[in-house]
Amino acid sequence: MIANGGVGVDRVDLDAATAQGIVGTNVPDVFLYEVANHAMMLLLCCTKKTVPLDRCVRENRWREARQYMVPMPKLTGDVLGLVAFGNIPRRVARRAQGFDMNVIAWDPFVPEDVFEQHGVERVTDLSQLFRRSNFVSAHLPLNKDTRGLLNYALFSVMQPTAYFINTGRGPTHVEADLIRALNEKKLAGAGLDVMETEPTPPDNPLHQMDNVVLTPHSASVSDISDVERRRRVGQEIAAVLLGRMPRSVVNREVLEKVRLGDMDVVVELDGDPEVMRYINGGHPTPRDKIQNDYLPWWIAYYSRFAGYGFWAAIEKSSGEFLGWFHFRPFGDAAVDEPELGYRLRKSAWGKGYATEGSRALIQKGFAEFGVRRITASTDTINIASRRVMEKCGMVLVRSFFGPRPDEIDGEPLDGVEYALERTAWERQTASILEESA
Repeated sequence: MIANGGVGVDRVDLDAATAQGIVGTNVPDVFLYEVANHAMMLLLCCTKKTVPLDRCVRENRWREARQYMVPMPKLTGDVLGLVAFGNIPRRVARRAQGFDMNVIAWDPFVPEDVFEQHGVERVTDLSQLFRRSNFVSAHLPLNKDTRGLLNYALFSVMQPTAYFINTGRGPTHVEADLIRALNEKKLAGAGLDVMETEPTPPDNPLHQMDNVVLTPHSASVSDISDVERRRRVGQEIAAVLLGRMPRSVVNREVLEKVRLGDMDVVVELDGDPEVMRYINGGHPTPRDKIQNDYLPWWIAYYSRFAGYGFWAAIEKSSGEFLGWFHFRPFGDAAVDEPELGYRLRKSAWGKGYATEGSRALIQKGFAEFGVRRITASTDTINIASRRVMEKCGMVLVRSFFGPRPDEIDGEPLDGVEYALERTAWERQTASILEESA
């Protein structure tokens, strides 16, 4: 395995690792508060000209200090634009709102409901975000789509009194373009914890700019986080050695998106009376129903909800189709309350696949999507599925009864619902980690 002690995994060739069957892990939730605090620190340093004014006092240049005080933003009532809206920028938004700032954000992969829940206006045009914002704070991961995304075309439309902050990854902004825009006074300054090349070359023009605050990729550092990152790396390695699922796997390829080409195996799955026993009393699903209704409906989830949907479960060594899992908001449920479910071939029963896949999706939901609550339902007499939910830490929250035409062995197919709250998951995870430490 490859255990990474940071959030970003751009230094790891994940495609090659996956091809070789190597598990990659990271620590996506260790530095959330540190990085959010650091982003606000850079923003405040730019606003109040902390670095040049500190230098004026130390060098007894009090009279010269006035030259650095323009522009001097009010901050309160200003617009903060967030580039990406994952776990860290959501916390930056909360801090900025504490200063009575108006927050807007761009992220094509986050559902609309999430923006609304955080009181943040969604912006779909990145250029408009740069144009409208008094401060732009970038929090992008580095990949082929984000490398060089923030360029001169964006910097050049910023307000001349605006500032650019980056605590994500340096290569997501084109440094030469930022330097050009600063020299042309297209923006007032910048606060950077990450640079295109690290360490920066001695002749980097940013070193000479009084309107730029620089820190050495240290946003994630705190006394606690430095200890916790090492602990987590050790715990991930220990989990693999103990035969457990690591907490934060970044190349989890067993769960692949269900495609239209999977129709034949889905028809076969739904044609097994034993598989369908607790679904509808053992009746097969017609092929045309799967082709025209089910699969298109499943696939539609990928465009409606980033990260949610239906996945095929594939046995790694043989490539055999085992069944599918779903993880998505159901009915009128909030986007941060997804439902977990699965359907597996009879040949896959009793081998731990249901528990493993369910735990993987629960982990992904809480650690990566930031969900608040996960639910799962089954029939009252489906003891095996209920045991899976219980093994995953879920608890029974309700039973639902009503007239249904289907029966199994004379018993009506009434249902039960299980749920797992974020606070309970955090307690369970901490307990598991302590055991493996």
